[in-house]
Amino acid sequence: MPLARQVAGSPRPFPRHCRPSAEQPDVDVIARRTALLIAVSLGAAGCQNQAALPGCPTAHHLVAVAADADPGGPVYVADDVAKSPGYAYSVERAGTLDAILQSEDDGTPIALLAPAAGGVIVVNGGAAARRFDASGALLWTVGYGAFVGVSAGLGADDRLAVADQGSVRLLEADGTSAWEQPLPETVNDLVQVLGDGQSGYWAIGEFEHDVAPWIVGPPAGESGGVFVLHFDGSGNVIGAGVGTSTSNDFSHPAVASKDTAGAPMLVVRYWPNLSSYVADAFDGAGQLLWSRPSADPIAADTDGNLLSLSVSKGTLGLARLDATGSELASADYSPFATGGGAVELTTAPTAGGILVAGEQFDSAGSCDDRHFLLRVDTASLAVTPLALGLP
Repeated sequence: MPLARQVAGSPRPFPRHCRPSAEQPDVDVIARRTALLIAVSLGAAGCQNQAALPGCPTAHHLVAVAADADPGGPVYVADDVAKSPGYAYSVERAGTLDAILQSEDDGTPIALLAPAAGGVIVVNGGAAARRFDASGALLWTVGYGAFVGVSAGLGADDRLAVADQGSVRLLEADGTSAWEQPLPETVNDLVQVLGDGQSGYWAIGEFEHDVAPWIVGPPAGESGGVFVLHFDGSGNVIGAGVGTSTSNDFSHPAVASKDTAGAPMLVVRYWPNLSSYVADAFDGAGQLLWSRPSADPIAADTDGNLLSLSVSKGTLGLARLDATGSELASADYSPFATGGGAVELTTAPTAGGILVAGEQFDSAGSCDDRHFLLRVDTASLAVTPLALGLP
């Protein structure tokens, strides 16, 4: 089923859950966000997919972050107020909380991507993708395909790959379709799609028996497992391979990196057979380069340099990794109150580093949270707090 594209100003079908309340910029974000939450709480009897009122209905969860490509531009955050289907979320400029999008959570994972031309692309949360320019104006909207909920990744010339269980599609920078590559029915799940740092794209998922015609069988002795496909810019599969096991729990996004020769490399971190986390690295042909235990999530900057990060007792642990996953340097940073409760965070690549955004809760089950927005420099591991309009 092809994606439905709408340019700014045209009606957009809303495929599932409740229809968004608003999609226009609004500087009075806090008041409107609260009003929207109250409205959907009291008036959503017609929305059959709305979750029950969450335990912390006015909390703020920074579920995604991205930096405008303009070095002097804003950082964008996705603020999912209740983190529950049917309730409000906003995409905001972090420093001022000016909202460029206010809508309702439809149960899909919201992501933010930063086009080289500036602005931001919002993935999921009511549509497969919505692109906004640097002023916050909506440029175009692309609807979901056969499945509600997609993964999307930017590549060369701001071309956007959008994938679900049924296919991988490429959109031009203006939202028009470039190509579509169907996936076989043996694909159980399409976990992620992302640019390879050059002109191609990676797709990661789980399969049963094969991913014909590119993968003829699963890992030895298994019935299925993790697969990776490497597409060129024209939609041809130029690499295909499988991971090391089945029954996988994907805990953190895969990252596009470079091998020791500077060629595209994909690093996938997951939890095989519910044992312990591993990171598998694949070359451009989809062949396994290395596999190693990976206790901590892995991120990458826009050049593909690898970092890992962890949180323990209020301290953010950082490490710079080489192209084989070995640690080169490490550092600690303490933005959190020692002895606090759970920490939720999200990361995004930026030039020469990564962004880290999220919140720490006072204690388990507490609704009192403190938010943070940081930039980590790849070379030095220095941490710089960035302006954030949330306490």
